Amino acid sequence: MIYYSPPGGGTRLRSARELMVAENASSKTCRKELVDRQEVPDKGVPNGLIQSPGSGSSAGREFEPRTKRALTEEMDISLLKKGGTYEVNSESGNTYVVDLLDSSCSCPDWQKRKPENGCKHMRRVHHEVKNGLVPRPDGKLPN
Repeated sequence: MIYYSPPGGGTRLRSARELMVAENASSKTCRKELVDRQEVPDKGVPNGLIQSPGSGSSAGREFEPRTKRALTEEMDISLLKKGGTYEVNSESGNTYVVDLLDSSCSCPDWQKRKPENGCKHMRRVHHEVKNGLVPRPDGKLPN
């Protein structure tokens, strides 16, 4: 839980997810603050993307550098076609295609290095699908 000062004053206690959704206009700032405090819900971080293994909350564990960038950089994700193909408009201005079912991305990092657990674009797509922010690979909207 996070203490949050809404416009107009006062203090409210909110969950990390509620804070991210409620403050859509400043979502990049919220994501960065949550990642810095290690308060991103485990539901939103795919298995294997946190350096120190453990169970329960992500508190006390450190994110891998690619995961941290995936969660903090400005990216727009949209389902390109049914079957798990997503378009990622990156903070750099480039657009990449991520295929979750084939575990591939059109970015240079993936094409040259094929990092374990995927590039930052794949990690961000996983994060947004798991949090219900974009349609699932089968094209169905989140519940």
